[in-house]
Amino acid sequence: MQPGSLTKAEFTKKADGICTAMRAKFDREYEAILRKFEKEEPSQAQLEAEVDSVVVGMLVPIFEGAVDEIAALGAPKGDEGEVAAFLSALRQRLDEVEATPKKVSNTLTPFAKAEKLAEADDLKGCAESFS
Repeated sequence: MQPGSLTKAEFTKKADGICTAMRAKFDREYEAILRKFEKEEPSQAQLEAEVDSVVVGMLVPIFEGAVDEIAALGAPKGDEGEVAAFLSALRQRLDEVEATPKKVSNTLTPFAKAEKLAEADDLKGCAESFS
């Protein structure tokens, strides 16, 4: 990962802001999907199809957009390895859940590794966005 011109504090503030906005966007869009099921009880097949649709069509693109935005910031000098590890873990997990969308719903913390790496790098807003 290339170093950027931001200080650690500036980078943290911007990256956390990106993650928080990403999570808010996902939550809004997901709530809209849930509202369409309020009037009728979906079948198991409908729910499974919806999970696939939400993960591949919404979650992955929203989260990938955040990864790209954070990467574009450039890591603070001396913090390149930590930021790269966090973004790499997140990209890897997004690839996995895109290939097998049910991986998101099969665990309470589908992004646990990225969350831990973000927290270790003082990216609290990002860590909270994945929990």
